[in-house]
Amino acid sequence: VARLGRILDSSTNEIYVFDATSLRFLEANEGARHNLGYSLDELRQLTVLELKPEFDRERFDALIAPLRCGEREVQIFETVHRRKDGGRYPVEVHLQFLAQEAPPLFLAVINDISDRLKVQEHLRRSEANLAEAQRIAHVGSWEFDLATRELSCSEEFYRIFELGQDHPRITYDSVLAAVHPDDRTLVDRAYQDSVAHHTSFGMVFRLVMSDGRVKYVRSVCETHYGDDGHPVRSVGTVQDITPQQLTEQALNRSNRALRALSSCNAVLIHATDEGTLLQNMCRVITDTGGYRLAWIGFVERDEAKSVRPVAYAGFEHGYLDTLRLTYHDSERGRGPVGLAIRRGEPAVVRDVDSDPSFAPWCAAALARGYRSVLSLPLRNKDDVFGTLSIYAAEANAFDNEELRLLIELADDLAFGITSLRARQECTRLQSANLEVVQRHKQALVDAIRAIAMTMEKRDPYTAGHQQRVADLAVAI
Repeated sequence: VARLGRILDSSTNEIYVFDATSLRFLEANEGARHNLGYSLDELRQLTVLELKPEFDRERFDALIAPLRCGEREVQIFETVHRRKDGGRYPVEVHLQFLAQEAPPLFLAVINDISDRLKVQEHLRRSEANLAEAQRIAHVGSWEFDLATRELSCSEEFYRIFELGQDHPRITYDSVLAAVHPDDRTLVDRAYQDSVAHHTSFGMVFRLVMSDGRVKYVRSVCETHYGDDGHPVRSVGTVQDITPQQLTEQALNRSNRALRALSSCNAVLIHATDEGTLLQNMCRVITDTGGYRLAWIGFVERDEAKSVRPVAYAGFEHGYLDTLRLTYHDSERGRGPVGLAIRRGEPAVVRDVDSDPSFAPWCAAALARGYRSVLSLPLRNKDDVFGTLSIYAAEANAFDNEELRLLIELADDLAFGITSLRARQECTRLQSANLEVVQRHKQALVDAIRAIAMTMEKRDPYTAGHQQRVADLAVAI
């Protein structure tokens, strides 16, 4: 044991030997005595457990049991050592059973891991701070191994794609499958081109979640190449920009509705006849507002309760001929036009491809690039006399602010139509009244002339005198 003690003193590690049965210290090198603060004689009065506050005899026996039975040659574990002054420090213990000795001994080699744990804690905090920063900014990081086609992703990446940490192995192909079908080919081609041409990749595209929701993300990356010029790995980020994108879309929609409203008010001010007004309103909605199609229909008071298109503008291509609309509560009356007329309020189809009420017109609408529809009632003081229908090229158009502006536009149009009709009726009545006045005036002249002729017949000497006086008076 003495010879072993001299060997241990030459080691820079903290090393000691203790009895396998009593667990009392037998030898401890200089490093152990220095760190623990005990002399060798003091240590020989102690057991190992007195320096390891985390262990009792039962737990320690369970720890060393694999060494006693030969299942393991070395048992490695981390614990805390208690110094003589009560201070504690973390250690990593390498424990070996010396069965050939008599009595059997344990050899323990201990490393003070205080610095390592500080580095690990610093790294853990850095990783936690990075993860928190990514969560706040909605930015996930990823690394793509081009040889294995596997992705290493951060927690925020999983959150953005709404995947659990226990999700099966993520690959480039599985991520590409989450991209919106309309964007998938474009994203793949853009990334492959960036790798082939040694350029950075960056673009905005959509993801489709498992429940059908759509997210907008911005992804950027750079590819690293080997000495032979072949691509090795791509490192990048993906950021969820859905709120910003939706806000921008809402603003754009509000702006186009506001432009249409402003231009339509100018049309209303200069309108002189109804036909020109209706056509110009549709034209402004599509040309200035940027909508795919706009058309106006008037309510027919016939037995079929039909709706007659009277004006349109935009990409129509025979679409109105396929409608055969009615405001009766039937299949062709349950679309947005029929609902707007019956209820007297706006009717919106967010997506013509999925709304069952639009089924009779779905195929024709999709073929012409219509994805959402808004029908607005045109009202006078008594009832609904028509509708203004507006078609957008994107699904889920006509949010609350855009709808508010377009309702105002439809109300202004209805007022303009009503005012033109009232003006035309007033003009008609004025013409009729003027005609009556002219007839009355002529009747009065004829009556006076008849009286004059009657008087002249009684006195032939003055015949024609009154007429000649009248002519002279007019001449004067």
